[in-house]
Amino acid sequence: MKNLLYKEFSLCMNVQIYIFLCLGPFMMLIPNYPHYVGFYYSCLSIFLLFTRGMAENDIIYTACLPVRRSDIVKARFLSVAVIELCEIIVSIPFGIAGNVLMPEGNKAGINTTAAFYGIQFVQYALFNVCFLIPCYRKIEKPALPFLGGSIAFWAGYAAAELPVWTGTAAGRLITATDTVSQLKQIPVLAAGMIVWCAALLISFRICVKEFNKVNL
Repeated sequence: MKNLLYKEFSLCMNVQIYIFLCLGPFMMLIPNYPHYVGFYYSCLSIFLLFTRGMAENDIIYTACLPVRRSDIVKARFLSVAVIELCEIIVSIPFGIAGNVLMPEGNKAGINTTAAFYGIQFVQYALFNVCFLIPCYRKIEKPALPFLGGSIAFWAGYAAAELPVWTGTAAGRLITATDTVSQLKQIPVLAAGMIVWCAALLISFRICVKEFNKVNL
């Protein structure tokens, strides 16, 4: 597995993917800009990871190695998880800096809060389920699965921002940056992380079954 992961990050990742990954955190410093939008670039990076692998016949190459098919899927899922986790971790100091630099708050949507990151984990879960499963059901160009994942991401974005835009009590709570509100948001963060982990695990099991059926 260590060697497969090394292959993922040394052969399948390129400079363009890393550039997209850097956009999300920096976009959190833009005044009055929807914070969820920056994280879509990490979804785009995952799409490029699959696109490059398809163009270079990575699946065929890896399947010829003395490894199990389930390990091939596991390595790619771990790569996706690392990309998403790193994007969130790296963005935290930028989000805090954005709150400090814009004390009046984000007029375009939610502020950078614990609840925001919990909801972002759910956004990733929606994208992963809608993108990864179709990619392994049929080994083909990932354009259509990415379209489905993108629709799920933006639908989740609209649903997450709606309470903030309408000024409901729940919306005011999840966007509040004071310490007391942040503590109240911890269950949202924890729930989001659980949903993300569960979605990855369920998707992985489905993808392994589907990938084992594919005739390479």
